Amino acid sequence: MTPLLREHVTAVHHLLIRAALNYDIWWVYKSKETRPLYIKTMNEYVAFFSSGIHAHFLAYVAAMYALYETRRDTHNCNQLLKLFAAEPGVPQGRVREVKALLAEARPIWVKVGVLRNEVFGHLAVGTSTSSAFAKAAVKPDDLAHLLELSKQLLNTVRAGVGSIRHAYTLTARDDTIKLLENLRTM
Repeated sequence: MTPLLREHVTAVHHLLIRAALNYDIWWVYKSKETRPLYIKTMNEYVAFFSSGIHAHFLAYVAAMYALYETRRDTHNCNQLLKLFAAEPGVPQGRVREVKALLAEARPIWVKVGVLRNEVFGHLAVGTSTSSAFAKAAVKPDDLAHLLELSKQLLNTVRAGVGSIRHAYTLTARDDTIKLLENLRTM
């Protein structure tokens, strides 16, 4: 693997881990499965949890936006594909797989981009947060799917250059639940 491709793989990997950990925490706070179990605890520390929910969602949006942006001067999946396709000995079938994953991810990334550009990165004049979310029409399942596509994409690149695939076993879900359980039993 060329040094530039290795640098991009590492940077994309770190962005993806950051996005996944923040998604895990945000989703424990928001999901229909876990929120009802801890809503009383979260309401006891309402300022902390309301700002935490916002911060973790924002961190997810920012990282996912960065992963798929189209700038040439940043580490992102589009630049990763260009470097991967130019890498000597990479099977063209793997390049097609990465292109297909990028194409599948793009419509979700566009939705994430609406949130980043109209709510978090900039506060658009004449646009309310609720109207930007309505415009984005992004659902939690979309956000989880974008994470999974991103993991597949990076692992496809790794496999194409004979590198070890990453298992993505690091999660913040269990720690978040443990924290909420500890607060609930205090």
